[in-house]
Amino acid sequence: MTFLSEISYSLMCLVGMLLGTRQLLGDNLVALMAFPIPFCTFFFIALFFLPETPKFLLIARSNRVEAERSLRFYHGSGSDVNEVMKEMVKEAEDEMERVAASCGSVKEIFTEPHLRRAALLSISALQNTVAFWSMLLSSTYFLEEIGLHQAAASWCSTAMALGYTVGTVAGLIWIERSGVGPISWFISSELVPQKYRSLMQSITYAVNTVIVVALSFSILPLYGIVGSYAFLILYTVPSTGAIVILYKYLPETRGREIHEIVAELQGKTKSS
Repeated sequence: MTFLSEISYSLMCLVGMLLGTRQLLGDNLVALMAFPIPFCTFFFIALFFLPETPKFLLIARSNRVEAERSLRFYHGSGSDVNEVMKEMVKEAEDEMERVAASCGSVKEIFTEPHLRRAALLSISALQNTVAFWSMLLSSTYFLEEIGLHQAAASWCSTAMALGYTVGTVAGLIWIERSGVGPISWFISSELVPQKYRSLMQSITYAVNTVIVVALSFSILPLYGIVGSYAFLILYTVPSTGAIVILYKYLPETRGREIHEIVAELQGKTKSS
């Protein structure tokens, strides 16, 4: 699940950069922009045939039958449905204790200490993906700045995208087998109760998008002033700070249920 999403994204980046070369569709903006429409349409329609997640059905809708059906759909018919449902029931009971007191508002994300901590951790995890965007969007420019011909710079950027794709495939094989844990894009959903998950993901993605846009527009002017030190200022220093925060405060999520992780963020338990 985790690396499959990254593989699909990296593959589309590769296809986009390949088609964006002048030898293909680089001079035909209309055709280049129209190319992904059929694929986006297909996957948009496919979403309507996917059931809601088991936890959402059980906790938010209190529909155990549909939750079990969804669990078998996503986990396979050979999964231990009863054991997984038992853990989700524990989380549902913990959720019901809070539902009368709050409704999962944006204000709570910033006023409740454990939710605020989860937001900071989620944003810190995504911070380490920010530098990638400047290389993805401006790599051809940087290569031309060091003297490469435009065509060579363009194909080198495509080769970089190919390396990105190969790296994500290797990650699927290696990282997932090692059980290191979830990737940055989904960590926010593992740190908060069910009713806050979509809100937390929306907030952290929004903050990350603002950071990406701000730094992507800042890198070229700053690069023209201080050269390669721009990467140190805009990316290395913030990413180092984010790693320190994650190392010190991120709870272990592997092999643990959400209610256990939330309890640790609230200071009720410690990770083993």
